[in-house]
Amino acid sequence: MDLHPGRFRTTDFKVDIDARYVLYLQIEPRKIEFQREECLLDLEWSHPEKCSTTPSVTDLTWTLWSDGAIAADNTSLQTWKAGSYSNDYTRREIGRFDGEGGVVS
Repeated sequence: MDLHPGRFRTTDFKVDIDARYVLYLQIEPRKIEFQREECLLDLEWSHPEKCSTTPSVTDLTWTLWSDGAIAADNTSLQTWKAGSYSNDYTRREIGRFDGEGGVVS
């Protein structure tokens, strides 16, 4: 999914097991310079002034619905600035929710 301002709806999915699920905002590495990635994902903590011209894209809210009711949202379990890095992606945690196996969300 391309990232741009607005409202997005993902496809329905089924939670297979009772567990805590983690939501990430993920980008492909090496498509842009590493420092810019850090700024966009609000992961630059040691020198925030390096991001003065690159605003973060992590100012967002999310809501998880199940059977027409809110099951979780961005206030359910607050997250910290957690980044993950690999050869395939750079990602930032944006939320978590506790899922119950067999529930369609």
